[in-house]
Parts: sequence; C-alpha cells; structure tokens
Amino acid sequence: MVMLNAATYDRDQVEFPGAYRVREMVLVSDQNPQVRHDISALFIQFDVFESVWSPTISGQLVMVDTTNMIKNVPILGEETLHVTITDGTRDMTLRMRVYAIKDRQHVRHGVLQYTLALCSEEMWLDSFVRISQSYHLKKFEDNVRTILQNHLRSQKPIITGATKDIRSVVIPYWSPIHAITWMGNRAQAAEDTYSAGNFVFFETIDGFKWVAVDNLLDSTVNRPYCTLFYDPMRPSVQGLTRYDRRMQGATGDALMIEEWSVVKSFDFLDNARNGMYANRTRTIDIVNRTWQDTDQNYFQQFYDTPHLKGLDGAAARPFCSYKNEAPGWPEAHMRVAIKHKGLFNDEPDGNSQIEKWLPSKLSQMQQLENFKLVCTLPGHIGLTAGMVVNHVAPNPQDTSVNQSPGPDHDFSGEYLVTNLRRSFGEHRHTIVLEMVKDSRAYDPSATIGP
Repeated sequence: MVMLNAATYDRDQVEFPGAYRVREMVLVSDQNPQVRHDISALFIQFDVFESVWSPTISGQLVMVDTTNMIKNVPILGEETLHVTITDGTRDMTLRMRVYAIKDRQHVRHGVLQYTLALCSEEMWLDSFVRISQSYHLKKFEDNVRTILQNHLRSQKPIITGATKDIRSVVIPYWSPIHAITWMGNRAQAAEDTYSAGNFVFFETIDGFKWVAVDNLLDSTVNRPYCTLFYDPMRPSVQGLTRYDRRMQGATGDALMIEEWSVVKSFDFLDNARNGMYANRTRTIDIVNRTWQDTDQNYFQQFYDTPHLKGLDGAAARPFCSYKNEAPGWPEAHMRVAIKHKGLFNDEPDGNSQIEKWLPSKLSQMQQLENFKLVCTLPGHIGLTAGMVVNHVAPNPQDTSVNQSPGPDHDFSGEYLVTNLRRSFGEHRHTIVLEMVKDSRAYDPSATIGP
C-alpha cells in the first residue's frame, strides 16, 4: 500500500468560503516565449476538471476579449496558459496547453466572447509520442515512472502503488498514456488484501497517481480529508454558506454543502448484469486447447477487500442481504479471456493469471456504481479527486414530527471523490464534486437499520 493522504482540513480561516485571488494568469505563445500576455482581467470563468477515471486534468477558460487578443497574440492552439490562484490556504499552480477555441460569440461591436479548451502538457505530448519498446523483468510501477519522466517529460510528483511480480512486456507503438493504462488493467497489488487489482492512473493539481482502487478505498492510508455537512435548517446569508470551517469562529474540519443530490442509489438488474453479485471468467489456453472457469461470489470477495466505512467509523456492510440469491448465479455475467505461455509476459507459470484479478475487478468496479452523490460547495483548493471525505447526510424524516431526526445512515459515511470541477467565477470559487461509496453503513439483513 502507499500513503495517499495523511492530512485533514485544519487550515487558517479565510475571508469567506469561496474567496480566491489570481496571482498570475498569462498566455505564452510558442512563437515568442519571451512575451507574456496577461489575461487576468479578461476571463469571466475558469474551470479545472479532475477525475480518477481520467489520466490527466483538463480545463476551459471563458474570456471576454475587448483588445482583439485572439488576433494580436495570435491564439492558434500553440499557447501555454500559466495560472497561479490562491484561496488563502494554499496556492494552485498550473501550466496547461490551449488546443481549441470554442463557443465564439460576437457580444457587440469590438467585443468577443470565446472559450479556450485546455489540456495538460502531458496529454498534449501524448498525442504525438509513441512507444515501441520492451521492458524486461521490471515492476509495472517502475515502467510507469519511466514512461512519465522520459516519454511524457513530466516533472510533476508521482505516487505509484506496489505490484506483486516482475513482468516482461512489449509496448507496440502505443501512446504513453495507453501503455500506462494497459499495465494498470493487468497489475496485481503487492498486498494480498488488495485482491481486485484495478490500478487507475489519474492526475490532480498535486500530481499523478497510479494506484489500486483498493488503495483509494483504504481509509487507513487515504485518510478522510474533511467532513461535508448539509443543513437545510440554516440557509445561506448573502449568498455565502454559514457554519463553514472557514468562517470566523467555526471549528473542526467541516465544509458546508450548498446543494446535493443522489445521482444513483442502486440498480439491482444493472449490478447483476455487470457482474457485481457474481460473475464467471472462462480462460482458454489456445495452445494447450484447455479451458477453466473461475466464479466470483460477492459475499466471499466483500470481506477480503477494503471498503469505505459508515458514519463514525461503522464497519462497511454489503449492499444486499444474505438472503439474496444473485451471488449464486455466476452465469449472469460471463467473460472469455485468452491465454497462452508467453502472452504479454514471461511469468514462471507462463500466463497472465487473468483469472486471479478479472473476477474481482468486475465486481469492484460495479460496486462503485451504486451510491453516487453530486455536491456543490464553496471552493477549497486542498480538496482533490481521489480523496476520501466524510459526508453527513440529513435524515429525510420531517423535522416537524421529529425535532432530532439525526443523520441518514444510508447516505452518510466515507465517500471517495471520483470527479471534481473547480469553477473560478468573477466573484467566488465553487466546487462541484461527484463522490461514491461501495457499501452500506448498516446490515441490510436486519429488519430495521439504526
């Protein structure tokens, strides 16, 4: 396992939640790198996107151009945007490439509005570079670092998880990011408790990570960063959320949510068809002309892997009751995988051991498609995709009947932030985040939850 986050939100208070200041926002053209064009007075919105399912960050910058900068620079898709923004607690410094101009509008005579589409420098270079190389008897994590530093020329911090075995692979003219993703799909974590594998490669404003999903879900090494609250009984004042940790006199690690919605709670048929409850992997050795079935059972796998905890550290519980018959039907989702000696690697047993990781991988990925929330809150640069947060959801019970309904235990607990959009508007910074959890907070076999 690798330590992903040991910090919690305990920064100094700022002027108000969502406050920020632009320290630098300049365009630098490849044609004349010595000339820097300050555009901090021209932008009306700057968005940055992070996702644990996306290899790099991306962004967009909406500008109102009153100086004909689009022609004077000129903006050709050969520019780099240099940005430094502070929210009073920490700075965010980015270098992103402009690759397109979108939504161009003539607002009035002499005034243009358009959006600059942005990508990371590594994604830009990935479009041009191809790898044709063998990596002989090396760990996948070593290959990932080599590709990032040598082929994508990245100098950003890199966190990689540990894998079990040394492998020999040949990359046949693939892009660097495709090669890294391919190795992540086949990697097995060094820890026996991280049996699902599922290494994901993603970028945040802090750098790159290539780690197992199990590592992300393990809150002993991915410590919950903050607690998100939503209190409908305490409305905002003048558009600013009250009782936020950043307000004067507030204590603890609480960040207040302005809006939240449940995107998905569960879909029983979708879970069954996609192999969460049970699945079967049929591996076929095309050289020896033999085949073997490996069945996955949800309950057997659930307690052998890390899961996000419930409210106040309550143990994770399965999504379904023990009376559910679905885990006994592996035919609901079947996969066929080809193997033979020397395929992809030269492990001692001569195959890629796909039956060891694919069944658990399928089940784990579907578990992350159940409890999914979307929240909007005043921006905080320290919160990134891949972090774990505590969420205290309000009980839907009518408070006129029960003055102390307490939290909703079903939707409260630890969540993994999977997608995050930072939006720097004209006056404040907001975050829209998607977060998921892979378990319930109470035993669904019980007749009544807590």
